Amino acid sequence: QSLHIIQQRTPIRVSHRRADKIREKEVKNIETEFIDSKTFEMIIKTEGGLYIKELISSDEGRSNPSVTEVLGTQAICAELDVIEVGIK
Repeated sequence: QSLHIIQQRTPIRVSHRRADKIREKEVKNIETEFIDSKTFEMIIKTEGGLYIKELISSDEGRSNPSVTEVLGTQAICAELDVIEVGIK
């Protein structure tokens, strides 16, 4: 399963303030570094507007595919840092 094109339905955590629709977003690049057997760091470069926490957890299937789906086990975002914002 590839994490190249993601279909994301409006996340549950923002559904009270955003229209409920499916958005298609691109993951341009992912770099991973394992910290231990159950923890790893990801540097993810994406198209603007992609919900990263939901890309990882799947948000009850609202993000497809997700890291959870690819790994076959529940993944959670323990920490999130924005490294860079690009402007067109």
